[in-house]
Amino acid sequence: MAIQTERIPFPNAPATAADTNSAGIPKLGFGLWNLPKESAADIVYEALKAGYRHLDSAAIYGNEAECAQGYHRWAKETGAPRSEVFITSKLWLNSKKPENVVRGLNKTLESWGLEYLDLYLIHWPGILQTGDNYDGSPQVPTDDKGFPLRDYSAEDKDTWAALEAQVPVKARNIGISNYTKSEIADLLKTAKIRPSSLQVELHVYNQQPELVKYAQSEGIQVTAYSPFGGLNHIYGSNAEVVNDPTVKALAQKHSTTPHGIALSFLIAKNIAPIPKTVSRVKENFDSIVALTADDVKTLEGVNKNKRYNDCSEMLGYIFFKDEKDNTTILTQIAKAGLSRAQAKVEHLVGK
Repeated sequence: MAIQTERIPFPNAPATAADTNSAGIPKLGFGLWNLPKESAADIVYEALKAGYRHLDSAAIYGNEAECAQGYHRWAKETGAPRSEVFITSKLWLNSKKPENVVRGLNKTLESWGLEYLDLYLIHWPGILQTGDNYDGSPQVPTDDKGFPLRDYSAEDKDTWAALEAQVPVKARNIGISNYTKSEIADLLKTAKIRPSSLQVELHVYNQQPELVKYAQSEGIQVTAYSPFGGLNHIYGSNAEVVNDPTVKALAQKHSTTPHGIALSFLIAKNIAPIPKTVSRVKENFDSIVALTADDVKTLEGVNKNKRYNDCSEMLGYIFFKDEKDNTTILTQIAKAGLSRAQAKVEHLVGK
């Protein structure tokens, strides 16, 4: 078995998930964020042909039905059983009230044409109002000033309890995305089923060693989105991670690409990267190499604690507050339309 399709076990997999042959998550996945609708089916089909066995999607990506077409085409041609491909999706913020969780999940299952997901994640902390004509579809409702409309009638622990009720019939495993150490600790206080997985932005320039160590010590498997840093055009097509001199030198040493080094570094740390691409699908899959302990240590020295993805102002919730000072938080509060009083209630300032 190729290292890319070997699986990282879920130490926290619920007994019911284990009973349904949930063997963990493939070491290398394929991210579906921002794939164009018109080409998503073909790209997913090619990714599966190349060897990927994990597809990472989300309701808010807006392309699940198109990606599903590529998966079903490949499955029909190959006769592969459903269990061969690990499929992840994420619950959007306007479906996080407990009574709406199953509606959001059902909408995703309908889009994928599936009976169950291998992993269903809470996409971000915080809850938004459902929005107009709610049918389980993702929205970012805003007020007349364009500020996101938060919903304070429920908490993430309530969302989590509703997710637990979906295991194992509609979701084999459940997990979280974009949570900090303190937010994970809060969730664990009331969780009956512990998260199987945590998905966060991780790459050579944003290694988050304390968060990774904490999650793994709690039995939570870690998945890395944006493993190439800011390369996506949403982040300005910033290629500084793959152009880093240390990364390029190791690529030359191992006769692979800088992208391959970025991915191999994460895999060496028992983290599952989910690169997204429209042009290097097979190249990325074939670029994985075995790094030495010295290689890994060298790359650890490149860390800059540089984050590219922060949706705080867009979604009206101060994400990653564990790593922010009060000045940064106050600036984001103003841009997100939050009041200082509400910020104090949420323990964002005056700590």
